[in-house]
Amino acid sequence: MDLSTALIHLFSVVQNRSYESPNSFFATQQPQVVDQKVAKELEAHRLAGPFDSPPFPVFRVSPLGINPKKTLGDFHMIHHLSFPRGESLMMEFPMSIRVFIMLMLTKLSN
Repeated sequence: MDLSTALIHLFSVVQNRSYESPNSFFATQQPQVVDQKVAKELEAHRLAGPFDSPPFPVFRVSPLGINPKKTLGDFHMIHHLSFPRGESLMMEFPMSIRVFIMLMLTKLSN
């Protein structure tokens, strides 16, 4: 299976319930950092929103987190797509497709 086929399958998965997840503890302690990071992602069109109401009948909101970088006062934003444990989006796929997607994402990030 090639990457485009895997991505089509990824986005065609039908979720059976909506949920909203709270952000990580560190993200709630530094909301201004999260706001800056989200604004940057929105400007680059890598995120959508904010929404006044869910844009789809079944809508999942994954939590955000921040981790400090080596440079004091600088942070990485983490979008926890693997949350909640055991019910993440990736769990919807057979193991062979999960491995393929993770390999491709690793290759794309290098």
